[in-house]
Amino acid sequence: FRSLYKRKLIAWAKLTRNSEASRTYFTILIRKILIHFSTAIIVNSESGKEYMRSITNKPVHIIHQASIDVANYGLKYRNEFIERDRILFLGRIEKDKGVDVFTDLASHFRNTEFTFVFIGDGSELKNLKIKFKHDRNILFLGWLDYDEISKWICTSGLLVFPTLGDEWGLVLVEALGLGTPVLASNRSGAGVELFQYSLPDLLFDPESEIDLFKKFTSISELSNREFFDLKKKLLKIYSDSGLHPKLMA
Repeated sequence: FRSLYKRKLIAWAKLTRNSEASRTYFTILIRKILIHFSTAIIVNSESGKEYMRSITNKPVHIIHQASIDVANYGLKYRNEFIERDRILFLGRIEKDKGVDVFTDLASHFRNTEFTFVFIGDGSELKNLKIKFKHDRNILFLGWLDYDEISKWICTSGLLVFPTLGDEWGLVLVEALGLGTPVLASNRSGAGVELFQYSLPDLLFDPESEIDLFKKFTSISELSNREFFDLKKKLLKIYSDSGLHPKLMA
């Protein structure tokens, strides 16, 4: 590490206090050492900046990750019928993405009116298909193209983002930009950044089934009027966040 003193290093630190909660002690230690040797740090959220401020006095700057072109993304699907009972998981089918959390939710509500849809691929997909092969209300679609994904987001009632440690979470932002309700893990940088003060009931602890089931039930029991009011609030949060300047509701 001695040679690091002779260089100016800029650390791209996509970290938050919550996302680091799932990391090993050794991983956190190495990251803190690299931050110590950095000249400045770039983060992608206010929560990331707050965390950096707690461990270093180096300059910290925020650069949001690329968002979506809301003016065009999912445009042709925005007036289609919304299936409120369709619940989405979108991303890699891996344990660190909280796939077990989502399957617990699907299992708990498997004999109800809800349909749980997995969009994505990963090492856990094969076993999950075997486990739920007789469940008609649990679907596995694999990877879809970008346009198809926008259709599923636009026409579904809820996206669950159950990550065990995600520094940001672009899929959450995509859903938010389309006004689709999101139930987000409090280990996601985007979830904490966007919901902790405005809509804290959309955040849940991925290690607590009780918290997840309670908040899922609360959202599913919204009246149609309350549901569409929530969609308007989400669009406003997205617009006010500055993640994209061309919001079209």
